[in-house]
Amino acid sequence: MSEIEEHRPGEVAGRAPNSVLPVQSSEVMHQAAVEDVPGAPTWPIPSRESIVEPEAPPVGLSWTKLARTLDIDPRVLRHEGAIVLTGEYVPEAGLLIDATSLSALQVHTGDRALSHSYFIGEVTMSQFLLQIRLDAGGSAVAYPIVRTASAPIIGLFAGERDANRAREQIMQGSIGSGLSLDSGSLGIELRVQHASVAGRVATVIASHRGAVTSVGGQSLA
Repeated sequence: MSEIEEHRPGEVAGRAPNSVLPVQSSEVMHQAAVEDVPGAPTWPIPSRESIVEPEAPPVGLSWTKLARTLDIDPRVLRHEGAIVLTGEYVPEAGLLIDATSLSALQVHTGDRALSHSYFIGEVTMSQFLLQIRLDAGGSAVAYPIVRTASAPIIGLFAGERDANRAREQIMQGSIGSGLSLDSGSLGIELRVQHASVAGRVATVIASHRGAVTSVGGQSLA
């Protein structure tokens, strides 16, 4: 009869008691997700490199511009917010903030954006105690006739790491194709030639400290 091996806690079958498990590779340990409030299980704590990296360029659609205007932690907006482009439906009830005038409008599921906008859901507003003044004269249009925005979409990043993270997420999520990266005088430019839903691609770009500078061939800078 074969003897049954006993293993102490922390030991691995077929390995000597004093041997050490191999250290995880840097690829496994590398956090590709966006930064989060330290300590939350679904939000990785930012590395030192991500903390010192520059913010999004102050052009186009970016959470950095909105955060400064509304005095809100940009990390909350990058993780919880969404970019809803012209003609797209809002994902849930919440606030739709016009990208140009920054006027806020209360919207509900089924409402469409009449212009490129930032979106913050009601749950996020309540959870983080966000105070945003609504546009007194604004109201959602019941049956708007507006052309839905489409690709190509161009995002601008101050750092190459953020640009690569956004590119990887778009590819892994299969929400865009025809991706290319170019380095210019203003930063790293990510171009997405085709997108299933343009707003989802724009949201990914903005969540990685990027600025959406062009949608459908129209410059937003």
